[in-house]
Amino acid sequence: MAKDGKKARKADKASKPKKLKIPKKVGSIKIPKELRREGNGLIDALKGLLATEIAAAAITAIARSPRRRPGN
Repeated sequence: MAKDGKKARKADKASKPKKLKIPKKVGSIKIPKELRREGNGLIDALKGLLATEIAAAAITAIARSPRRRPGN
């Protein structure tokens, strides 16, 4: 039994993953449209467990590094 047009479109729509929308503003900082579009690819890449662990380690290393102050 073949699916009619409406059921076929509904099945196709359900099988596609939804894109995550990154907000225009985070806090009071505006995020440019180009970065928001590129961010979807980064989020897709970080869905794996290994990639998430690597990103967490990188963020932790950046947070622990001593801050450089201008003029010192």
